[in-house]
Amino acid sequence: MILFYGPAGSGKTRILLSIAKRLSLNGKKVLFIGTENMLHYAIVANNPSAYTNTVFTDTRSLEELSYIAGIAAHTGGFDAIIVDSVNAPYRAAAYMEESLILLGLTLALLRKAAEGETIVYSSAQVRAVEDGDEIRASGMSILEFWYDVILRLGRDEKGRYVEPVKPFIGEKHKAWFIIDSDDVVWLDGCG
Repeated sequence: MILFYGPAGSGKTRILLSIAKRLSLNGKKVLFIGTENMLHYAIVANNPSAYTNTVFTDTRSLEELSYIAGIAAHTGGFDAIIVDSVNAPYRAAAYMEESLILLGLTLALLRKAAEGETIVYSSAQVRAVEDGDEIRASGMSILEFWYDVILRLGRDEKGRYVEPVKPFIGEKHKAWFIIDSDDVVWLDGCG
């Protein structure tokens, strides 16, 4: 299970769509679950034939996301499951006592789906941490438990980048990318 997190506009949705596109073009079956906006439909509409092996669905609640994850885990058939953004329904329902339990159940169901050949890719919304510029995904402690790989996206004066957080590999390593009208383009041989 692989998680991308970063501030709004850092490229999370576009990276997930790029993954879906590449897998779909290679004949892989992809389930793309949107939880917060319809941006992905506008992007897909520009080149729908590149996503012919991708099934798109949307949900706005943690209960629905858990239900869809459960169906995907028990029926199989997908080479990849993509959730954009896995913690958005949690953030909307965080005031409810059972929301953390439901998020854990959803992630456990996604983990079950990933036990075979299926890879789970997700993005996560972030919140600012009080001590300055650091950002953390909402519900990070539970996300860290379930995800094998966690990648942080950001922007600085050089542009957009992705860097590994988990597993920790020592010094910061950044892969730079740009987003053009069609796709994510990795720079300096990255990607």
